[in-house]
Amino acid sequence: MILTLSILVSLSLAKPVLTQEPFLEGFPDVPLLKEMFEIHPTSRFVFDTPTGTVAETVLTTDLSINEVIKRYNINLLALGWECIPQSDALMCLREKHKLALTFQKSIEKKTIVKLRVEPVRK
Repeated sequence: MILTLSILVSLSLAKPVLTQEPFLEGFPDVPLLKEMFEIHPTSRFVFDTPTGTVAETVLTTDLSINEVIKRYNINLLALGWECIPQSDALMCLREKHKLALTFQKSIEKKTIVKLRVEPVRK
């Protein structure tokens, strides 16, 4: 009885496990955040070169540009990217890759996000 009560108390105090965002295939450690949708997943461009991966895709969301920049900045920082937020872009570096997120509004007032990752040129 005491053991059962102890287990129940332990389970009730346990912190929930956070679900991890799925990563975009072909993009090294770049998540597809909640409320973001890839416009044409089959049209995603991914090309491996001797110096690293080149990849490009386009996402859409109802979130504002500022909110997308804020969310990606937080998530990418946690994944080891160093990012510089701008008014209409987010530029990030990590090891041998640079990641550019550029933004525009669609006719339907949705936020369009173009993601491009490529090797850092020396």
